[in-house]
Amino acid sequence: LFHDVTIVKGKSAYNDAAAKRLAKILEPWGVRCKETPLADAAKSRKLTEEEARTWCGLVYAGSGQIKPGDSNSPALAGFAVQGPVILLGTPEDNPIIDFLLKERFLPYTPKADNFPGPNRGMLAWQRDGIGPGQESITLIGYDEAGMGEAVGSFYEAAAGIDPLTKYRLPETVNIKPAKSAPGLYPRAAIAWQTLRPDRIRAVWVDKDLLSVVSHDGSMVQYHSDGKAGSSGTLKQSEVEAMVQEKTAPADSSFTALAKKQERVDRLIKFHCGSGGKLAVAYWGGTLRIADSDGRILSEQQLPQDITAMAWLGDTLIAGLADGRVMALESPK
Repeated sequence: LFHDVTIVKGKSAYNDAAAKRLAKILEPWGVRCKETPLADAAKSRKLTEEEARTWCGLVYAGSGQIKPGDSNSPALAGFAVQGPVILLGTPEDNPIIDFLLKERFLPYTPKADNFPGPNRGMLAWQRDGIGPGQESITLIGYDEAGMGEAVGSFYEAAAGIDPLTKYRLPETVNIKPAKSAPGLYPRAAIAWQTLRPDRIRAVWVDKDLLSVVSHDGSMVQYHSDGKAGSSGTLKQSEVEAMVQEKTAPADSSFTALAKKQERVDRLIKFHCGSGGKLAVAYWGGTLRIADSDGRILSEQQLPQDITAMAWLGDTLIAGLADGRVMALESPK
C-alpha cells in the first residue's frame, strides 16, 4: 500500500545494520525507505492553530486543552513523523515503542528473557499509534539475531514466500460434477424423522416398537413407519435409571469391526451393530454404516451430534442432541 516509508530505529547498535538491510531488500519492490533520527521522531507533533481547535488525540483532553505548537504530549498530538513508519528496537531503547507498549498497541509485552527472547524477533502492526490515521509496523528484537529474524520475517510476510497460486491458471475452464471420488460414499436415505422437546438420551427396540426417552423426561413409542404410539413422562431419577437400563452395551463382536472404521480426522463416540451391519457415530455428528466385511455402505454428516442409536430391523434410528429422531435406511 505504501511506497514511501520512514524507518525510526532504537539506540541499540544492531539496529543500524537492520535498518540498512530493510531499506535494501524493500527497494526492488518499489518501497523507498528513509531514516529519521530517533530524537526528532520521538518529539510531539507540532500542531497548527487550526489543527489544535479540532484535535482530540488518543486520549481526549477536553475542550481547549490541546494547544498549537509542539508542547502537547504524543498521546494528544501524535509523534513528529508523518506517513507510514517502521519502528526498530525494543521498549527499552526506542521511546516510541515504549509508548506503544504502555498504550496497549502491542499484542504482547516483549521481554528479553521470555518473548520474543534471545535470538528471536517479534512483529506487530498498529494504526493510530504514531498519529491519527497513520499505520506503523514494529520490529522488536533484543539482540542482533533477533532483530535479523524480525526483519526477515517482515520481508517474507510483505513479499510472500509462496505465490498466491501454485500453478498457472488455465485460460479456459470447463467444470463438470464428479461422478465418483475416493473417500466419498452415498448417504443413507431418511425414511422418516421427528422432533422431541429435548436431547435424546436413549432409544431401544422391543417387539418392533421404538422407545425414545428425552432429557426432559418425555418418553414416546413409535411404530416402524414413524407413527407415534403411547407416551408418558418420567422423573429425572427415572430417566437416569431408564437410560442405564435400556442403553445396551456395545456388542463385543462388533468392536474389532468398529476399530477398522477409525478416521484420522474424527473420534469415534460409540457404535451400534445388528445382524451384518455396523453404525459408527463420530463426535460432531458424522455417521458411517458398514457391513460385516468392513465395506463402507454410507457416510454423512447429521445436523447435530449423535446421542443414541438403535437398529429397528434394517433401519437405523439415530437420536440427536437437538431432539431430532431420524430413521435412516441403510444401503444394501
